[in-house]
Amino acid sequence: MNSKSYHIVVSEFNYEKLKKLGSKGDSFDDIVTRLLEAQK
Repeated sequence: MNSKSYHIVVSEFNYEKLKKLGSKGDSFDDIVTRLLEAQK
């Protein structure tokens, strides 16, 4: 089991942000990284 695996819960609010970011052509990794940064 990889101890560094992340369990990401996307709230409805973040899902809307994620859709906006995704529509700009960012990769999923970029979006996830940005969401994690925003929640620190």
